Amino acid sequence: RDSTKEEIERFKKDHPEMQVVHLYKAFDGKGIGRVRKYLADSFLERKRKAQRNDSMLMISHDADLEGLRSGYLDAIRKRFDAEPDLDALAGPIDLPEEAYAKYPLIHASVRLLNFFHTVLRHSPSGAPRVQGANTAIRSGAYALIGGYNERAKVAEDLELGWLIEHGRKKVKSRLDFATDARVYTNPRREIESVLSDVPVIRRYDAFEANERVRDMSIDELMQEGQDFSVEEFQREVQATYLHFLKRAQTKGGWLSMEDFQKSFARAMSFLGVAYHLEGDAIVLDDISKLTKGLTEFQEKERKAA
Repeated sequence: RDSTKEEIERFKKDHPEMQVVHLYKAFDGKGIGRVRKYLADSFLERKRKAQRNDSMLMISHDADLEGLRSGYLDAIRKRFDAEPDLDALAGPIDLPEEAYAKYPLIHASVRLLNFFHTVLRHSPSGAPRVQGANTAIRSGAYALIGGYNERAKVAEDLELGWLIEHGRKKVKSRLDFATDARVYTNPRREIESVLSDVPVIRRYDAFEANERVRDMSIDELMQEGQDFSVEEFQREVQATYLHFLKRAQTKGGWLSMEDFQKSFARAMSFLGVAYHLEGDAIVLDDISKLTKGLTEFQEKERKAA
C-alpha cells in the first residue's frame, strides 16, 4: 500500500557502504504486539546465528517516521556507552514544522502533550518510559523480559517498559529519556483528526476521518491548512484533560491524581494559557501568550519558505 520496499532499495543503492536487511511478512488480523515481536525476535535470531555475544542496541520506530534529528544515532550511542546500567532510552516524537505552521491548532495540542509528559517525567508518578515510535533498548534487556507481548492489541510498547521497570525493581537509572534523540513523524493522523473534528489526543483510538479527508493525499492535506480557533482549542484541552483524568482515577493506575493536576497546570502555564476548573470542565481565562507565539511561529515559517 506504500512505497516502503522501493524506498529501501533506493537507499541501498545510494549507500552501498551500509548493510541493510529488509524483512517482510504479511499478518492476518489485528495485533501490533505480534508484529513488533516478530521483527525484534528476528533481530535476536540473526544475532544468535552470527554468534554475537555482545550487547547490541535495538532501535524502534513507527511506520509514520519521516526523519531523524541530526546526530540522532550518536546521541543514543553516547548515552549507552556512558551509562552501562541503562536498559532502554526513549526520545521526543515531533511533527514537521511545516505542519505546525499550516495547522496551529495541532501545534498547540501537540505542545500541550509534550509539556505535560516532560513535567510528568520528573514527578513521582513518572511518565511511560518506552514508546514504540522512538526507543532504543539493549538486546540483553529485551531478551531477559521475553520481548513484546504477542497478544497485545495496543500499548505493546508501554508494556515493554513496565516489564523492564518491574524486573529492575523500578530503579530509575535503567530507563531514561534523551531530549536530543528526536524523530519527526508524518502528520497525517493529526491532520485527519482536526479536519474530522476528532481531538488530537484520540488520533490513535479509531479511524474516524471523514470521506473527503480520507481520500486526500498528505500533500493535499498540507495545502488545506486550518486557522486557529479558540473553540476548537478549548475542545482539545478538555479532551486531553479528561483523557489523563481517567487514568488518574483508575484504581491501582500508574498516574496519581496529585501528579496529574500539578503536571497539567504546569504544562498549561508553559503553553501560555491561564485557565480554571469548574468541576471537570476547563474554562480558558487568557490564551493571548499562546496565540502570539503561534502567530510569530507562522510568520517565521512563511519567511523561511
